[in-house]
Amino acid sequence: MTIDKDISTKGASPVRLTFISNRDGSKKDPQKGTDKFEVMINPDTITRVLGLTKTNNASGRSKDKGDAFSILPEKLSFSFYLDGTNIVPEQKGRQVKQMIADFLKVVYKKRDADTQPVQAVAINYGDYKDYIVRLDSLTIDYTLFNTDGDVLRAKVTCGFSTINEDAPKKPKPPRKGKETFHETKCVCVPQECRDNNQNSIKEPNMTPIDANYSHQGGYSAKV
Repeated sequence: MTIDKDISTKGASPVRLTFISNRDGSKKDPQKGTDKFEVMINPDTITRVLGLTKTNNASGRSKDKGDAFSILPEKLSFSFYLDGTNIVPEQKGRQVKQMIADFLKVVYKKRDADTQPVQAVAINYGDYKDYIVRLDSLTIDYTLFNTDGDVLRAKVTCGFSTINEDAPKKPKPPRKGKETFHETKCVCVPQECRDNNQNSIKEPNMTPIDANYSHQGGYSAKV
């Protein structure tokens, strides 16, 4: 994939592989970032790797074997050259040391003292438009130096993986409070007791003889 060799129109600017990231290295919308790096010479090849991984079907809800696999992040790998010998007409004056520093700032980490890496990078090249990835590996081979020991040429080999968006977490059901049961005892008076109570408050049946006596102070007196 060397677009420079395929363009025959004189004066046309070749499309170059470009990396973009946010100034703070954050993950959100890196394609809208302001930190950019454009390669000097496009890579000859881009290797794309796709794959599956076996997962543990712990739920046991399905016996379908297809449920035991998930898709791995897609991987991209390629190499490109940085040259300081002015062999690329439009890139004269660019120093390899500075180009490497600029590239690392976009894809690796923003400052040397940083411990937090760049979270996401957008790649633009050919069919890859705003392709969101994260750096996996990076190798820099210094292949040419001047008499002062300054690097004049370097080969950069890098690998990236696509970023799987975090799946939204399923909301947890509200926790059920402990249910309190109160034992209710029946305090109802049985019918037999109610009948007896009602009879106890009624005046007893008095005979004509009883009606002639009055009970006062524990003594019976005939009226």
